[in-house]
Amino acid sequence: MSIDDKSLGGDGFTILSNSDTGKIALMVESTNAQEVEQAMALFGIELNGIKNISMDMSATYALVMNNLIPCATQVIDKFHVMKYVSACAAKSELELKSTLPPLSQKRKKEQNKISKYWRNSNS
Repeated sequence: MSIDDKSLGGDGFTILSNSDTGKIALMVESTNAQEVEQAMALFGIELNGIKNISMDMSATYALVMNNLIPCATQVIDKFHVMKYVSACAAKSELELKSTLPPLSQKRKKEQNKISKYWRNSNS
């Protein structure tokens, strides 16, 4: 199963879906942990059939899953992991660049040639 939040028309929704089929199992017009938990609790013991749950890094969903299906394995989905890693890498790059001395004109030209080569080879 997967759980994620979506903004539709300015309203926040929580969507629980089957990861294999993509079918929506539950859609709640809220991202509040208590409200999501109340809605999911309507499934009763059927929740015990969920073995894995894919989610973003939201503490809200971790709390709900820990309360309702503590035996399910929680997995952070790859989109959110890569988004987090990319943001960290970009931040580190900026911090590193700020500590380096400015490039000479010759070095800037070399770097531009390398950048153009990589942009052209990846297209």
